[in-house]
Amino acid sequence: MNPRRDPAGSHAFGSRAEWVDHQEGGGGSLGRAFGLTALSAVVPGLGLLGTPRRRLGAVIVSLLVAGLVALVVIVRHNGLTATALETAADSTLLRAIMWGMLAGTLVWVAAVALTALTSQPRRSTRGQRAGLAVFTAALCLAVSAPAALAVRYIDSHLSAMDKVFAQPPSTPGGAEPTSALGPPEDPWADLPRVNVLLLGSDAAEAREGTRTDTMIVASIDTHTGDSVLFSVPRNLQKVPFPRESPLHRLYPDGYDCGDQCLMNAVWTLADLTAEEHPAWFAGDPNPGLTATREVLETVLGLPIHHTVIVNLDGFADLVDALGGVLVTVKETIPINGRTFTNAEGHIQLDESHPVEWLQPGTQRLDGKQALGYARSRVTTDDYDRMRRQRCIVAAVVDQVEPMTLLQ
Repeated sequence: MNPRRDPAGSHAFGSRAEWVDHQEGGGGSLGRAFGLTALSAVVPGLGLLGTPRRRLGAVIVSLLVAGLVALVVIVRHNGLTATALETAADSTLLRAIMWGMLAGTLVWVAAVALTALTSQPRRSTRGQRAGLAVFTAALCLAVSAPAALAVRYIDSHLSAMDKVFAQPPSTPGGAEPTSALGPPEDPWADLPRVNVLLLGSDAAEAREGTRTDTMIVASIDTHTGDSVLFSVPRNLQKVPFPRESPLHRLYPDGYDCGDQCLMNAVWTLADLTAEEHPAWFAGDPNPGLTATREVLETVLGLPIHHTVIVNLDGFADLVDALGGVLVTVKETIPINGRTFTNAEGHIQLDESHPVEWLQPGTQRLDGKQALGYARSRVTTDDYDRMRRQRCIVAAVVDQVEPMTLLQ
């Protein structure tokens, strides 16, 4: 069979059969099919350039090159660390990358399989075809495994973000986010300090509603980065509701109804009131958060620009992701045991259950230990616990290595 030639003298094949016949007649064989298939496994679509599907191969290779060039440009512009951190903090971008990797892997696997199919000699034996099929399957598995692992890591990272940081919906009446107060190149140009509310949320099944047992406001100097942490006692009584708050109608003289009307119960109060009087909180997707923030703004006399809600279990995961946190324990502290309230209303340690005791000294705590250290108050009091919570927050901020956290 004489292959047709184009005017330039090069071969032009009308079908895969003509191409295969030419390759076999010119010394091409099963070895060439193995080589081209392996080439497509190394670089997506590259092996297709040696088959009748060369145009498809060129498209795949071109897309790969364009993607790599775009990545290099972004990294050179932003820097490797900044690019990694921005990507890790953007859940929308991470999900897009995850789905893009899945689609890209499917295209890559298809290119490997198509290369084997279009380069396989027609006159090969059954054993040769079986060998090429096994080889192709192994290459497809080798291509898919790293992508599957990467997708798993991204999915775990997204789950951790959702678990550690519960991003609250926007709430009316609060301070505007700092990112909207200035131009993109300097969002804090006209804001000397930004105040961030850190809420430790405990919404366990055994408790009614959400209790914010940890309330810390971090006030950050936007020029120097110096920060001050304000702790608000969970058992603060008679907290004032601003006049614009719907709860001011119920408690115009402050939240006063005995030892149950504490600061950490404001969130639950707002949620229950919203159920009874939905019109009072019309347009507010999160009455509990709004009420808590407004009360803290009134108590401290500071506008709160951002709120971060930290789930307690998520906090332990965060510390573990950092490889633990180094703190200096001032006194012997019982952690991770069980407590009960006696007849006099005092919290007591339940000695029938195991308890771990942290001894004085500098030591590295894992996530569970750090959480217990920040929450324990059975042998101390709320004010000592607040000091330990500020200590833990400061230690995490001081010791965090961004790239370690990403890993």
